[in-house]
Amino acid sequence: MTSRAGGNGPGPRDVVPPPPCCPAPDTPPPAAGPLRKTVRVVNPLGLHWRIAERFSRSAQRYACAVRVWHGESRADGKSPTDLILLVALPGAELVVEVDGADAAAALDALADILAAAGGEDYTI
Repeated sequence: MTSRAGGNGPGPRDVVPPPPCCPAPDTPPPAAGPLRKTVRVVNPLGLHWRIAERFSRSAQRYACAVRVWHGESRADGKSPTDLILLVALPGAELVVEVDGADAAAALDALADILAAAGGEDYTI
């Protein structure tokens, strides 16, 4: 008896599926979701243009999506204008959210820029 109604060769039911413990070789790894880190703005000027511009230039070097949250407000981390519109004053808590292939590498580097006390004590 065959698994097909007629013809020669194996049918679709004759293909052995991969074991459940191992994903198919062409399947991308499952996404773990976005990574987040909470940062307190300690710069006495808050999140000002110079920091926003440096943050966005650094974020553009990564392929992952970068978002910054201040309460319910969200900004695209790759846009300095969006970051300024968050109006993050000294002492504000911001959440840096990254999602994508190089998110782990981007998270700490970007959070350090926002948490810098002087805003100028890091390199790009």
